[in-house]
Amino acid sequence: MNLEDLGGESAEPIGGLATKVWYAKKSDFAVIVDTKKMEDEDPDNVAASFEQLMEIEANHEFKTTKCFKTIDFVQETGEVKTKSIGTKRNKLFENEVTIEVAGSKSQNLGFMRAIKNDDLIVLVEEVGTGNIRQLGWSKYGASAENLEHEIAAALEGKNSAKITFKDKNLGPASIYKGEIQVVPAP
Repeated sequence: MNLEDLGGESAEPIGGLATKVWYAKKSDFAVIVDTKKMEDEDPDNVAASFEQLMEIEANHEFKTTKCFKTIDFVQETGEVKTKSIGTKRNKLFENEVTIEVAGSKSQNLGFMRAIKNDDLIVLVEEVGTGNIRQLGWSKYGASAENLEHEIAAALEGKNSAKITFKDKNLGPASIYKGEIQVVPAP
């Protein structure tokens, strides 16, 4: 792959996430599509551009009766962080999405309990670009980390759960361009 020119100014480079997370257990999928590779025996699997290293163009396929579920979170609490991890020549990326879910309904607390040990595929939408970012991939699911719930002492204080999803991946959280299926597969 040849190196490409990068950069340029965006008229309105804003951050933030929309207030919805889509998630599913990795085991709910029949097929999880990954980004193209830098090297592969099959030339069709090799990226020809930086974009192909990061974009998932095709739809993931769910098993029968399965689909993405949603979490609505408190506006301006969602964030994506990416950092490189590992030693020279063995680097990966650790991606992290943190959200805050309001309230202490038993449904919210039960959700935290239910996902604490699952391998997940997690999608979030960037406000500025509209990009759908994905944590988890076919080889390594995202996990729910730092599952915290707080009811503050002050009446005007917090009553919410803070949930962090993390994965380890070959690159920053991929951009998913496929359909987000929220109706169970037949």
